[in-house]
Amino acid sequence: MSDVYAINVSKTEFREGYNNGDVDRVMAVFQPDGFTDMSEGEPSKYGTEASAVWRKRLAELFEEYSVKLTPIIINIVVLGNTAYDYGWHELTLVADQLHHVSRAVQNRTAVRAALEVGLHARAQLGVDLPVDKIGDLAPNL
Repeated sequence: MSDVYAINVSKTEFREGYNNGDVDRVMAVFQPDGFTDMSEGEPSKYGTEASAVWRKRLAELFEEYSVKLTPIIINIVVLGNTAYDYGWHELTLVADQLHHVSRAVQNRTAVRAALEVGLHARAQLGVDLPVDKIGDLAPNL
C-alpha cells in the first residue's frame, strides 16, 4: 500500500469515527503513545495526557451532538518518514436535544496534519498532529 493511500485510509477512519460518534474509531488513528494537542484557549497537552483529554472531549461532544465531519484534502506531501496533509475540516453539529441549539452549527478550519508514515511492512500508520479548537462548539472542546 502506498503512503498516500495509507494516509487517505486513516483520514477515512477519522471521518467515519466522527460521523458515527465512535470515540474508539477516532482515537485509533492516533499514535498509541499520544500526540500533541494545542487547542486554542486551552493548555497544551502532550503524549498520553493529550489522548486521555481528547477521548473525554470526544465522548462529551458525541453525547450532545450528531456530528458530520467532511475532511477536504488538498495535498499530501511525503518527506521521508513524515507526511503532511493540507486542507480543511468542515464540522457540522446538530444538537441531539433541540433546546440546546436553535440550528446546526457549522465550522470550517484549515488543517495541516503531520503523519508518521511507515516505510516497512510491519510499520503502523498513525496520526501525530496538533489539534486546534474551533469556535462555537460545546465548552471544553
